[in-house]
Amino acid sequence: MPEHPATVPTSSSSNAGFTLIEVVVAMALILISLLGLLQVAGLATAANMKNQLRDEAVLVAEKQMADLMTKPQSAISTTAGFSPFDSFSTASLTRGTGLKFGVTRETSPFSSTSFQYRVTVTWKYKQNGYSHEVEAMRSFATGN
Repeated sequence: MPEHPATVPTSSSSNAGFTLIEVVVAMALILISLLGLLQVAGLATAANMKNQLRDEAVLVAEKQMADLMTKPQSAISTTAGFSPFDSFSTASLTRGTGLKFGVTRETSPFSSTSFQYRVTVTWKYKQNGYSHEVEAMRSFATGN
């Protein structure tokens, strides 16, 4: 029987390319994967920033505690309980965030010559409040 002129002979074994639907599905899968990686990168950056701010707050607290330890006994309040020594804010140096750390320094008499010091550093990042606290004891020699 002769072939019909409108039919084109095809070979089933020579179709080795991708169809348009296969290409679109592959591109959609790649897009979804890249969006997931972008989300992970954003989360990693936020976690890194949070850690850097915490590290900076620790440094601020330690610096303020060291400064408080140099104060003479006459500068320390003898009122029972923690008394505010001073309170102020200092700017963050991390990535130019413009973030401010709140610093509160407090003292409490432990005995006539011993005092407990507390430095609290507070800050906000992404609408969440954080704080770091350092405490130390200091005894003065009699007559200081």
